[in-house]
Amino acid sequence: MSATDHYIPSIPENSVIKDKLTYLLDMARSAYDSDAYEDEFIAFEFHHGASEDKLAAVEAHFGITLDDEHKDLLRFSDGAILCSNHAELYDMNTLISVNDMGYEDSFPKGFIIIGETVGDGEALCYSHSEHRFITLFEGEITEFDSFSEWLGDILESIKERLEECIGYEEQ
Repeated sequence: MSATDHYIPSIPENSVIKDKLTYLLDMARSAYDSDAYEDEFIAFEFHHGASEDKLAAVEAHFGITLDDEHKDLLRFSDGAILCSNHAELYDMNTLISVNDMGYEDSFPKGFIIIGETVGDGEALCYSHSEHRFITLFEGEITEFDSFSEWLGDILESIKERLEECIGYEEQ
């Protein structure tokens, strides 16, 4: 199954994370084009980007402003699965439903869950008031200076998996 058999989103103009999205698409295309794509844990799934109206509705729902880098990713793909269980970034509907389930006691106050990483229940969270991103797993918090920093870490981890599984070489 080749890259042409999968939906590949366009990178939004003036994206502040354009370099990372370009790198992500390069890795996804390499995975799609590999003979091992169906056999390995290297699946990528992208969707059509979120509209400005949808982004505004989510911000209004939570009474916050989403981070610009995170919004860029959502404009690129409204939710995504990155290299199978490496990361799942929630689409707008999932973001609302997960956060409305009442997990507030399990997470630091003021954070919303925006995705999962490593496929083992590690939550990716964002605090508008503190403008912080964290991952939370079994009570341990890892902080990131920005969404871009978190995404860069995930992309590096994905690169390592693809090197191992399909012999990926960075373009």
